Amino acid sequence: MDFSVNLEVVNVHRRYCKKPADLLLDSSGIRLVGRSIWFCIRTKKKILKKDCDKIHIAVSLCSLLIANFRISNSKRNDSPFLKKLLKPFRFLGLVIADKGYSGKKNAVYVANKKGAFFSPFKSNAEGKGLSLWANLFKLWKVFPTICEAIYHQRSKVEAVFSALKNRYGDQLYSKKWYMRRREMAMRFIAYNVRIIIGIQIAREKYIPLWVRA
Repeated sequence: MDFSVNLEVVNVHRRYCKKPADLLLDSSGIRLVGRSIWFCIRTKKKILKKDCDKIHIAVSLCSLLIANFRISNSKRNDSPFLKKLLKPFRFLGLVIADKGYSGKKNAVYVANKKGAFFSPFKSNAEGKGLSLWANLFKLWKVFPTICEAIYHQRSKVEAVFSALKNRYGDQLYSKKWYMRRREMAMRFIAYNVRIIIGIQIAREKYIPLWVRA
């Protein structure tokens, strides 16, 4: 994956989205064409296993532009990618992510960029003391309805994944890993171009960018 492509996506976001950045974070798998042949020692048989890559994106809350992205193999955890997705942004607004990104280090990282981190707590999470993590834990306990209402906006990023897969397909065709990265990056750029055209038309015609169906 070419880093210059990521930088260009971020520059587009800075031009067409409000500041500080309100971002939605999520990841999704995308299938790879073909199957890998594995030999199972236990059964002594050849088995076919589908491979997939995982795409991690940060989406603008106001415009649904893809603000930044990373692509990894399917076994990578989501949490470390929060810092990678948010690194280009100096100041943050709301950062909404699912439990996969929940953690003390991520919450502090967002706070250091003046942002507000909204992510549900895992079942084994504890909030004790006077730390930022403890304050967030108490906030979710005292005002669950408000926090859930804010977090519910994360569903918009799922609409982005749906648009990407419905329009450009849910699988990658390149055989080499670095070509698959470029193939997916081109889909992100094509998606952003469509959104930018919609933004320009909305501005010229003085109409809302998004309307309820």
